[in-house]
Amino acid sequence: MTQPDLSALNPRILVADDEPINLKVMQRLLKHCGLNCEVASDGAECVAKAESGEYDVILMDINMPNMDGIDATREISRMLAPGGPKIIAVTASVSNMQKKECDDVGFAGFIPKPVRINTLVEVLSENLH
Repeated sequence: MTQPDLSALNPRILVADDEPINLKVMQRLLKHCGLNCEVASDGAECVAKAESGEYDVILMDINMPNMDGIDATREISRMLAPGGPKIIAVTASVSNMQKKECDDVGFAGFIPKPVRINTLVEVLSENLH
């Protein structure tokens, strides 16, 4: 199956994760798909960057210091809804309880860690078209 060409959509992507290695991995995966991104090292920085309203998608780690991904998503949704960016949870916690919490907060999608390129492309495709 051929992967969709997401680069033609030229989405503005923000990646929030407190682990520098995870940020690098996500940047490389996105680059492999022909996409670029900006990064934030915690939820508070993500909220501050998202406030500009310039992003189409935010890939949000759930477990971060200072402000976790759940609280950051609540704040971004409050500030920018309706019409704000699609926020996609990216986390190693894949329990049904974690997924329900993400759904309740309004995440547009869910990507388990370790991130697989096929899953990333599938979730981005669903949220960019």
